[in-house]
Amino acid sequence: MNHKQNLTPRERVLTTLKHKEPDYIPYDLGSTSVTGIHSVTYNNLLHYLGKDYLLKNRQQSSHYETLQGLAKIDEAMKRALKVDTRASSFKNSSAWKLEIKEMEGNKAFTDELGCIWISPKDGYYFDQVPGKSHPLANIAKIEDINNYNWPEPKDAARITNLRAELKKR
Repeated sequence: MNHKQNLTPRERVLTTLKHKEPDYIPYDLGSTSVTGIHSVTYNNLLHYLGKDYLLKNRQQSSHYETLQGLAKIDEAMKRALKVDTRASSFKNSSAWKLEIKEMEGNKAFTDELGCIWISPKDGYYFDQVPGKSHPLANIAKIEDINNYNWPEPKDAARITNLRAELKKR
């Protein structure tokens, strides 16, 4: 068996996608919402590994995926753990900004579509508010859908710096 040695992460992933055998199986941590690590777990990992200096500047903006409470993995940790993948995604529109507020003693926010999400103050993730979480839940006519104030999909803010991010990969 001919093993390729010292592939770059990009080469490793591309080799795997071509159904060829790479030097080792590509490793993904935190580049999607299904391969993430919860922020509490990630902070505990940083502490366990003696990387407390990375904890000092972590805050709400350090979430990759707020609904599930997934952490944005620091680049230094990705390199140390030999993570082969990096996240690139569309941004929010310029008309919407995540604002977590208090609602009936809980944390809550309204997403770009108008859905309301709620979490206990010390909760780990957000759930939609039962019965009133989606603004289209009680739509009865096509005109109501046509008249809904949809987010602008072509908003340039959604792709700001995307090309530069992808070139770094």
